[in-house]
Amino acid sequence: MNPDNTLMQDAEVRELIARALAEDVGSGDATTLALVGAEETARARLVARHEVVVAGMDTGIGPYIHDLDGNLWVNGGEIPGNGIDDDGNGFIDDVHGWDFHNDNSDPFDDNSHGTHCAGIIGAVGNNGIGVAGVNWSVRLMAVKILGRGGSGYVSDAVDGVYYSTRRGVRLTSNSWGYYGQWSQALKD
Repeated sequence: MNPDNTLMQDAEVRELIARALAEDVGSGDATTLALVGAEETARARLVARHEVVVAGMDTGIGPYIHDLDGNLWVNGGEIPGNGIDDDGNGFIDDVHGWDFHNDNSDPFDDNSHGTHCAGIIGAVGNNGIGVAGVNWSVRLMAVKILGRGGSGYVSDAVDGVYYSTRRGVRLTSNSWGYYGQWSQALKD
């Protein structure tokens, strides 16, 4: 198995499953048992890939982009559109993230820069449409800190970092410049 090639992992998992099913697992054949073990390992690696969440701290992430739809992070503690903070985290209906620039639950892109960056990170590949990102099965959390014109406030960036890290995010995408003074609050 080649752990550095996700496309091969998917193909190899299918091959391993087919080979394991074709052979008599009950025979105790060492090769078959090794294949079953390799299959379980490969499946575990595929599941683990879906556990990586990257917070896109930008102008948001565009809705209804086919290459991104399947990889948008979903807050399982929220019921979409009911106007209630179901998970008690202080943010009502933060299903895919939060818009700190406009202070609402609609973190979708009105500029296209955040969507472009999200596509580089995690657009689904090998599907015959659009583009392919670096990681085809990453979860993308939309953390909108910049407005339509591509500018925003340091306080929104600080709030975005706090929001995403409180949800266990360890990776953020920060494709934005800063022309003001150095910010201790953002560093902290």
